[in-house]
Amino acid sequence: MPSWRPFVSVLCATVALAVAPCARAINLTPTTPADMEALADAYVSGLGVPKDIGKAVDLYKKAAEQNRASAANSLGLLYQQTGNLKDSLEWLEKAAVANNADGALNAGLAYARRGIWPDGAKAAYYLQKAVDLGRPDALHELGMLYERGRAVKQDAERARQYYERASAARVSESVSSLALMYLEGRGIPQDIPKGLEVLRAAGERGDPAAALALASYYEKGRYVSSDPQQQRYWLERAASFGALSAYTPLAGLYLTGSGGPKDEIHAAALLRMATSRGDANAAAALSVLLENGVGVAKDDQQALEYAKLAAEQGHPTAQCVMAFRSLHGRGVAQDEEQAAELAAKSANAGDSCGQHLLGSMHMRGQGVLMDPGKGIQLTRLAADKGYPAALFDLGLYYEAGDGVTQDFALARTNWETAMAKGHQMAAISLGDLYANGHGVEKDGARALSMWQAVAEDSSAPRDVAALAAYKLGMAHLEGRMTPANPSEAERWMTMAVARGHPQAAASLGDIITRQAAKKPAVPPTPAAAASHAQTNLQLGMQYLKGKSVPRDDARAAGHLGVAAHGGNAVAQTQLAVLYLEGRGVPKSEREAAGWLQKAANQNNMLAVMLLARMYAEGRGVEKDPKKVEALEARLPPGLRLAELLATMSMKRSSIPPIRMYMTRGGGMRQGY
Repeated sequence: MPSWRPFVSVLCATVALAVAPCARAINLTPTTPADMEALADAYVSGLGVPKDIGKAVDLYKKAAEQNRASAANSLGLLYQQTGNLKDSLEWLEKAAVANNADGALNAGLAYARRGIWPDGAKAAYYLQKAVDLGRPDALHELGMLYERGRAVKQDAERARQYYERASAARVSESVSSLALMYLEGRGIPQDIPKGLEVLRAAGERGDPAAALALASYYEKGRYVSSDPQQQRYWLERAASFGALSAYTPLAGLYLTGSGGPKDEIHAAALLRMATSRGDANAAAALSVLLENGVGVAKDDQQALEYAKLAAEQGHPTAQCVMAFRSLHGRGVAQDEEQAAELAAKSANAGDSCGQHLLGSMHMRGQGVLMDPGKGIQLTRLAADKGYPAALFDLGLYYEAGDGVTQDFALARTNWETAMAKGHQMAAISLGDLYANGHGVEKDGARALSMWQAVAEDSSAPRDVAALAAYKLGMAHLEGRMTPANPSEAERWMTMAVARGHPQAAASLGDIITRQAAKKPAVPPTPAAAASHAQTNLQLGMQYLKGKSVPRDDARAAGHLGVAAHGGNAVAQTQLAVLYLEGRGVPKSEREAAGWLQKAANQNNMLAVMLLARMYAEGRGVEKDPKKVEALEARLPPGLRLAELLATMSMKRSSIPPIRMYMTRGGGMRQGY
């Protein structure tokens, strides 16, 4: 690379290096060659004075004419930058003749590949002079001159010798060039062990480029057998030498545990450092960690910020993530047009996520014109690259005949491929094919096995695992594909309830009721039943209020359903409230009335009041003034029903979770 003194001034401004040119004040009326050169540097960089190339040229020339060799070198490079190659060569040669090492190196480079007339002899002469003046990097340039035959006769052996000398002087570029000559047999007999030896020696003594090259070879199995441990070792070496490009791939190994133990915290730290230095890949990966709480505290806002940062830097997958957020209004304003624009950028860059998302948008007409043909084309592009979500969706399209001719065999093929890549919904759908005999021979045992694998997979999303457990519970309950087994049905349905499946609570209640009816002589002990119901009531209320856990109405309904089926009146009343509002369960005033009746039968006063109001208004039941009167008669003396009901209105959006309600005179208390 050319050596140009004004670059020092730029560094002074950007990183505040404590070097002499930074510390010296600029003399605007220079009289000495050194001051002239310093002011010329300032005019080139625009530091302390307005940028002015013309004034810089004049000052460099005055200083050079007074035997300031470094000014002659800077003047030569400035002419070169402006395209004046003839004057550039003249001043670079003057600097070299004056024994300026930078001038000699730059004159040699100019004659090798930048001059008006390439001259190998002069290039070699000046580069050798630069070596003699203390520039070992000129040895590398000499090696390149002879390896590539630039203005000289190509001579691989001579190039090798120069690279050997430069490598011994720790010129990183020569290490790589010398190793490649041996590894690939460039002009010399191929010697892979020798090439690897060159890289290992350099990598051990602190050459980050050599360490990175070895890591790449061990990753790809090039020249060596693929070895994650060695890949990890050399990436760690490169990172320890400050190689930014090692941080993100090393973080990937720490996250997966490839080549050594998992270290999610260290991975996150590496990604933060790489992100702070402008690595878009690191920012995108860090966003995923923050969104999922891996190696760092879960932080949706920071996850969004890093995804946005990576997208703005042109990272295609991050653009896809931001498109998805814009499409669904997740953390940003919902904007289908913005989503389409970002998805198109991602897809045009060849990103599988972007192709899949844009394809699904064309299938639905979201932000773009509905075009099933284009949607299928984009989805297939992503699927052909093995993108699991695209394989799954393509299977859905073939199953339903959506945009393509219905073909269960192709649906199965795509789902099998997606399942092999860890897509759990594909496994569930594939199980459905075998359960129903669509395009395959019916095989209930295989369907159950697929569902069970998903239900028991700790890495499966909760809603997906809940669906698999629900399907297993229903199969065992109804005796489909396997003999009816109420105990197994209860086991799987309980798991589905715990993971938030919206229909599982009611189904579990039916199972428990059937079990109780079949075994009237062996009921659970009252203490055990009460404890089980109370535990689920408490869990349900925690999810309902977001107390110690994220608020989740579906999970709340599941736990309250278990408690309600277990006979807990408070849970029955609260579950009725959820049915009235349609929170966590489908809205149903009839279901609400049924649960309130069960709770009222246990003299739960809140349930009595709510049920009275429902009979009064005919909500979920037929209007019945006599039942209203009978229910009010059961309330404690002094209780003013109308006033209390007005306080906790039964409007769909205002019924609160049960905490405690006090009457004026009756001292009624309702809680959990």
